[in-house]
Amino acid sequence: MIIAGTVTVKMAERIKRLYDQMPFPKWVIATGSCAISGDHYRHIYSVVPGVDWVIPVDVYVPGCPPTPEAFMDGIIELQRLISEGKTRPHLNVVSEPLEQRASKVRPVKTGDLPREGTYIPPNEVLEFARRLKEGGFDFLTYITAVDYGGSIDVVYSVRSLERNEDRVWKVRVETENPVVQSIVPIYKGAEWHEREVYDLFGVRFLGHPNLCRILLPEDWEGHPLRKDYPMDTPRLPYRPSRKEYEAWKKG
Repeated sequence: MIIAGTVTVKMAERIKRLYDQMPFPKWVIATGSCAISGDHYRHIYSVVPGVDWVIPVDVYVPGCPPTPEAFMDGIIELQRLISEGKTRPHLNVVSEPLEQRASKVRPVKTGDLPREGTYIPPNEVLEFARRLKEGGFDFLTYITAVDYGGSIDVVYSVRSLERNEDRVWKVRVETENPVVQSIVPIYKGAEWHEREVYDLFGVRFLGHPNLCRILLPEDWEGHPLRKDYPMDTPRLPYRPSRKEYEAWKKG
């Protein structure tokens, strides 16, 4: 987590909540005088005199504002602390160096797990997700989609936080009837990811607990990231309709 700028009392609780929700291992960099100490505003009643009053900080990057060189130096310093096992012990599962931790990781047989870019049948997604979770891939990174015109690829990425290893797999569905199994029963964080793919691509996820739009209003017509989405849709956000645009050009 990178903290930049003044931290107010109102922000403090939310920063603490975000920090608590982050998966292990986690580290914090405080950048700039305001984040580090409150600087000129530290005596104001609504300002926290340094983010380390709220959450532990591993690296401080001074400056007002910090230079790009100082920020990069902070990143390098954090890498050094991690490699030497000198970060705050309560921020990590264990405080020993990464090399020693890696040597103690129990080998996991991943030969039968989907490799990078593997295509999975739509009706087998749930079972593959379960196998990945049992194989140590405990963090869902993202779910997205690509419309190729006639077919849509739903792309999944999961990560093993213990082994620092990723797996990506895809599901190809027809544009006319894009239906995929939901993996919310396996990865709870998939709920919002699947809603976004549904909202923007129209892919329906069977078994999703609340499959509704997440970015656009419920009465929005169509799915904006589809190739067949008409560009002259009257309610296209921040853009006039084709008719309005032509009228504007004519003056």
